Amino acid sequence: MEKKIYEEITKVFPAIEKFKDADLKEQVLKCWARALKEGSFKNLEDMPFSGEISETSLPSHINWVLEVALFMADLVEKRMGLSVNRDLLIASVLLHDLGKAFEYEKKGDGYVKSEIGKKFMHGFWGTHIALEQGVSQDLAHLISTHSKDSPTHPRLIEGIILHYADFAHADILRFQKGLETFLSLK
Repeated sequence: MEKKIYEEITKVFPAIEKFKDADLKEQVLKCWARALKEGSFKNLEDMPFSGEISETSLPSHINWVLEVALFMADLVEKRMGLSVNRDLLIASVLLHDLGKAFEYEKKGDGYVKSEIGKKFMHGFWGTHIALEQGVSQDLAHLISTHSKDSPTHPRLIEGIILHYADFAHADILRFQKGLETFLSLK
């Protein structure tokens, strides 16, 4: 059963195959398997990016962010001479919105906040789930600090890359839909 779930997760998130660290790959798979087991969605593609932008699936958002983050990492290394831990970056992108799998539930034709979503920020809940699956302190830090709502900011280059790739996509989606962008919110 676990193998089948892992195959489904890998199909939706093909970057899982890029991990050099087998333990980290297993942790990411365990996190998403738990989300499918305990969250309100039994299929990854049914998870919305947000309640306001539900036509974009959460996996679509995560895969977009990953593509941009890897491009940014290439530039950071090539043009700035900084080293980026690719496994840590990939894991942080794949798990940064893990908490959203628990944050929303389907109601009628739309999505509403679940009880967990009403009580916890998705970055916090995703970090909680990831830590229970054995992720490192650095990875937990990146999950918890990716959002503008986090009380602290990323302290690792991978977190800076994640933050800007994530919010670029979020703001482009908001702009496309005619919503106020995060850039314009004060």
